[in-house]
Amino acid sequence: MLQDAGLQISSVPKETNPVGGESGAKRALEAKEQFLKMLVAQISNQSPTNPMDDKDMVSQLAQFSSIEQAIETNSKLEALERAQTVATKLSVASLIGKQASASTGMVEVGKEGIANPISFELSDRAKDVNVDLVDADGKLVRSLNLKSMGPGGHTIPWDGKGMDKLPLPAGHYRPVVTAIDNNNAEVSVRHEIRGIIHRVDVEGEEPALYVNDRRVSLREISQISD
Repeated sequence: MLQDAGLQISSVPKETNPVGGESGAKRALEAKEQFLKMLVAQISNQSPTNPMDDKDMVSQLAQFSSIEQAIETNSKLEALERAQTVATKLSVASLIGKQASASTGMVEVGKEGIANPISFELSDRAKDVNVDLVDADGKLVRSLNLKSMGPGGHTIPWDGKGMDKLPLPAGHYRPVVTAIDNNNAEVSVRHEIRGIIHRVDVEGEEPALYVNDRRVSLREISQISD
């Protein structure tokens, strides 16, 4: 430890985190400035009869060098992060106009009463398919019987109306699809929407796509094709 006339330089502040983003870089710069001021004060005020120890000097200079390297590393990491963000946005924007399939379990009724179509995929042929639509409280608002359907993806239009044929309030509704085959065995159902990507949103933390006027995250996209 270097000390004289009440001055002490023992170590770089432990809270400095040079690779923790902008705040980390700021703390590292503050620690660097503090260290230089204290070191200059220590040298200026040292006693001629009791000069500072060389080992302490080397130790403090080593810490100073570590701070410099950490600041440089943090700056490079931030530049790399910015470059990756730009690359991601450009990549997502290139998806506009492509056909996409997205796994989702909700359909939306807009403010004007226009509803998204109901999309799902059957693992096998079904002799009877039924769709129950429930609201956010789990209340049944509409039932649709679709009868016989083949295997693969299906997109069913929905008028956004309830049991009473009146428009439902705007919001998200969950379709519960059940299907049975000729042996009355349950057919596996996978919820999915398909359509053209007509818009992308890169403003948030995670880019989002709009398929059939529905916002879906990249994590929900299961397939993209020309």
